[in-house]
Order: sequence, then structure tokens, then C-alpha cells
Amino acid sequence: REFIDNRWQSWRWVLVDVVPQEPAFGANPRCVQEDAQEAIWLFPGFLVELHLGDAEGYYLNATTEQPCFWVVLRVEGEVSAVAYPLAIPQTVTLSYHDAGRWLDAQETVEQVPAPGEVVQWLRGFVDQHYVPEAKKRQRPLRPHCRTTPWHHSSNSLRKIACSAACASQPVPRLRCRLCRSCD
Repeated sequence: REFIDNRWQSWRWVLVDVVPQEPAFGANPRCVQEDAQEAIWLFPGFLVELHLGDAEGYYLNATTEQPCFWVVLRVEGEVSAVAYPLAIPQTVTLSYHDAGRWLDAQETVEQVPAPGEVVQWLRGFVDQHYVPEAKKRQRPLRPHCRTTPWHHSSNSLRKIACSAACASQPVPRLRCRLCRSCD
């Protein structure tokens, strides 16, 4: 919790770090340091697991300039003896896809750079398990229709010329927006 000079909000929650679990941390959240400018809280007991089904999400994280942890935070009402609401971590992940889904769901997601040994572990997992998806073949047009580009070859401007197989359907007469001479 960091105090800020703002007329609408006097503090904000900032994720400082994700550290490996140690027995000295215990199992319960606790305030490590608190003064007039900040309060540092420790939330132990989170497990980061890598799943085969999300190898692409890990690949996207591992191939960035700075791979990172993403942490979902939810501000809870007043907890026990604390006089202010706490931003409590809900989960920790290394998956780009997981972070995107939580952001799409309007969750508060913070990120912090992953240390070198975690990045090596992540890249080792990606090298072993990530298989890029094969590119899907585009479905061809119906055999009796073909697409021809317009006079100005804009990808957004296309004219469909049909053969006798679809001659019963009227073909709209379109003009080029730029020169208005094409039919």
C-alpha cells in the first residue's frame, strides 16, 4: 500500500515482488513494514504451476523482452485488525492467456518481472512442450464464383464476377470510389 498525493484517493496498491516461499513466511498474510508513506504486506502460500494445455500462453510470456508474473488482486473490505481495505492476491501465473482472460473479466491484474531462474524454468518448459499450431488452410471460394480486384487494387474494394452458375442472382453494379469510372 503506497500513499499518494491525490485529492480523490490517498493511497494505491502496488505489487512489489513475487518471491519463493520460505518456511519463515508462515501461512497467514502479515504486514512486514508500515510507516506514514507505505505499508508492505506479505501473502505467502501461492503455487505457480505450468500446465501443458497453456504452453502457448507461456511461450508468449517467455519470448518477451521481460517475462513476468501476473497477479490477480481483489480489494477486500476491512480484514481483522486492519483499519483499511487490503488488496488480496487471488492467484499468480506465468501465462499470458490467463492474464488476458482476467483483464477481459475486469479483474485487477498487476505484473512484476520474473527472476532469471524462473525465466529459465519457463523457457525450458516451453522448449519441451510448446508446439506451434499448424496454419489453417483458407477455404476456397465456391467453384462458380471468383474474386477480381478493383481498378485501384484496394483490399477492401472487391468485385465479384460470377459465371453462368449463379447468373440467376443479380450482381450489384459497383463503382470505384476514387475515379467513379469503373463498372
